[in-house]
Amino acid sequence: MCRVRLEPLESEELLTCYFCGEQYKTRTWCPEGHYVCQSCYHKPISSFIEEVVGSSKSKDPFDLAAVMMAYPSLPECSCEHSWILAAAVLTAVKNDGVVKITNSGILDALEAVKEQAITSLAHRTGVCGVIPAVGVVFHAVLKAAGGGDSRDTTTMKVVAQAIDHLASHAENCICCKSVVWTTMDLLVSLLRARFGISLEGSAEDVICHQVGMVNNCNPSACQYSVLLHA
Repeated sequence: MCRVRLEPLESEELLTCYFCGEQYKTRTWCPEGHYVCQSCYHKPISSFIEEVVGSSKSKDPFDLAAVMMAYPSLPECSCEHSWILAAAVLTAVKNDGVVKITNSGILDALEAVKEQAITSLAHRTGVCGVIPAVGVVFHAVLKAAGGGDSRDTTTMKVVAQAIDHLASHAENCICCKSVVWTTMDLLVSLLRARFGISLEGSAEDVICHQVGMVNNCNPSACQYSVLLHA
């Protein structure tokens, strides 16, 4: 998950899984401190996202997305990244508390994202799956806040802004992870302006450690690359 080569240990040690928090005995470890148990390594990304939604207390969607996008079973170029965008932002909104949204409401929103953001369709249409995810997130928050009859019109205007924003940054958004960071930055600012939701973190704080691990990675040009922050 961070490209550091695993190193053998002289004897078994008890390490804590980076994702589930459980402790296991192992003879290998990552010098950066990461350890992933076998259960988490083979668990579907959808199951892990649901666990994050139910257990995390973070108000930082950027940090939540970073944890989920480091998950071993996440396909490197896929609309599962749209699920992560939606889960990260809605979970942070829930934990912020300004707008009352429930875990079940978040899971319902995720099902809507899964129905609309499909990798094969994104490839065939050229429209990134994060776009419907933006609509689902804003619609869910607007509904929870009692948006009234203007709900659909407002959401469509937000989606239009997201399309224009992403298209304007297309040269820099060359992998799914950079697309998530860039789109999330806009969405968080729109939620702040519309609902007064001030979430923690920002795109400026993001440092991607997965350099060279995904297709189309260009670490010398990506604003999130760890190489530019060295």
